[in-house]
Amino acid sequence: MTREIKFRFHVGGQGMSSSFTLNEIRNNIPRHFKTLSRKTINLADPLVTSMQYTGLQDKNGTDIYEGDIVDIIMYGYPSFVKNTVRTVVVFEKGAFTCELPSLLCNSDNVIVLGNIYENPELI
Repeated sequence: MTREIKFRFHVGGQGMSSSFTLNEIRNNIPRHFKTLSRKTINLADPLVTSMQYTGLQDKNGTDIYEGDIVDIIMYGYPSFVKNTVRTVVVFEKGAFTCELPSLLCNSDNVIVLGNIYENPELI
């Protein structure tokens, strides 16, 4: 199974870019991209932070990236009480993970709320 390798970028104070595949990044030799607010960013800028796509989507079909803030919905046993845990997706020890890594694999239980750069108040 292969997954699409793509990234999005955040520039301190300038916003988030849309996502780009690895081939798009390789073919854009000057390494300049636009943020969603149409500001030009240079990948060599030290204020640029990259976030890699995990290969997963949440229950609404939203791509899940490193740095995303997600709610993971769990149902307890035996009472089947609904609990929600808010956590951040990170890349650690060669894998994408979060506070409850086994639940991240079941994207039917995950909702992307925002990311740590644009929505730090959600943490």
